[in-house]
Amino acid sequence: MLRVLLVERSALLRSALRRLLHEDADIAVVAEAPNAGDAAVALSRQEVDVVVMCATADREGMRTSEIAALRLAAGVGIVCLRHWTNSRDVDSSLTAGALGCVELDDASETDLAEAVRFAHRSDRYLSPGLSSGITVKESAWEAGYDRLTAREKEVLLRVAQSKSNREIARELNLSMNTVAVHRNRMMKKIGVRKATALAVFAAERGLLIRK
Repeated sequence: MLRVLLVERSALLRSALRRLLHEDADIAVVAEAPNAGDAAVALSRQEVDVVVMCATADREGMRTSEIAALRLAAGVGIVCLRHWTNSRDVDSSLTAGALGCVELDDASETDLAEAVRFAHRSDRYLSPGLSSGITVKESAWEAGYDRLTAREKEVLLRVAQSKSNREIARELNLSMNTVAVHRNRMMKKIGVRKATALAVFAAERGLLIRK
């Protein structure tokens, strides 16, 4: 069993990532931390094989100095999950000690799980878009959100609040089938393959703190 420490400031995103990783029988999230400082404390108390560091809107949450410090202190594999805007960012993270770089826009449960396994073996892993040299556009999810209709945005907000299709249908006076259709259309527009990835998207957009 590969033991993972999740480092991400958003509790919502940590929950979504935890669910994705737990779909693999050989991976277990055994600790979580909102930042690198708390991660260092967690590593001193809990045996961990791989650290997954995620940065959404706050890139300061994954400075190369923090990657290097965790790598040096714990000697564990580190996987970085974030928006990558250029190859220099990827190179900096790898130089600092990360073994895996996964693009947040295009991450699937398979990509993240593979990165964790590679890091545990001390092997390097780059998600497909990064390994093929494609420059990731920082505005990709922004454009995806702009393509949503007003109704889809209402549904997405409730998805971010972990409400079921039944609850969403009741609140918006829709049928459950219509809610399911909205979910599927949102996934296509945003470019995600799993329903749970909508929670990741919602966390990136900061929907839970919108007025």
